Amino acid sequence: MSFLDLSFNSLQFVPSDHLNSTLNHVQNLDLSLTDLPADHVAALLNNVKSGVAVERLNLSDLNLENTDPDVFGKAVSNLKSVKLSNCVMNDEQKRSLIQCLADSNCCLREELDLSGVSLSGLEPKILSRGLSHIRNLDLGNCWLSYNQMSALTLSLEDSLVEHLNLAGNDCQDLDAEKLLVLTNQLKSIDLSSTRLKKEVLLEYLEVQGLEDGCRVKLSNSDFLSVNFRSRIKSYPTIDLKKEDLPFYVDENSCGYVDPVEMFESR
Repeated sequence: MSFLDLSFNSLQFVPSDHLNSTLNHVQNLDLSLTDLPADHVAALLNNVKSGVAVERLNLSDLNLENTDPDVFGKAVSNLKSVKLSNCVMNDEQKRSLIQCLADSNCCLREELDLSGVSLSGLEPKILSRGLSHIRNLDLGNCWLSYNQMSALTLSLEDSLVEHLNLAGNDCQDLDAEKLLVLTNQLKSIDLSSTRLKKEVLLEYLEVQGLEDGCRVKLSNSDFLSVNFRSRIKSYPTIDLKKEDLPFYVDENSCGYVDPVEMFESR
């Protein structure tokens, strides 16, 4: 079996040895949002070693704190793709993970999702070095500091990163020069909800022009001006995402509305 999706199922009473056995029978295993106990997760990761069948693992929204930091770092680095979105991890585990990712023997090259996990306490150069070999990198809402993002930007010149998600991080100090460096090295970057300044974006677009290149993803709700949104949408590299918010007509019905349209209608 190549893919086993157990997400959104409650696995809290499933014996850990039953789950561990799946590691040798599937290549892609999704255990996200399964209420898997922290000690079961620890036992599972302890068995992710070189030679097991599993190559891609999704542990999003699980508690990983019971896993030994060294075991955790080595287990993740033995895989090709790992999703750890909104996982509960301690600082020691985060440091071990980044250090193992920087090792030349690390296998993780395809995808790493750390969205929703605070990385603010990690040293900028160590962080950028550990993440520089991963093609698809999701760092959305990771509370990255300006120094961390600067180090990440500088490391991209010699990195393998192609797709980078920085959505939800504070990029208000990002200037046009650094934005150009980022886009020159990437195929796509998500900067939605990052407080990117209008003047920086316009300066970047003036240099970039109408040439095809890195896709820059932004959110409609980042820019309330209809004229400004229309202006930047004319550039082929800009993708404006429409993010609808729930709108309750009454207690029994729920619709969705564009926050920009809601603002303009007032």
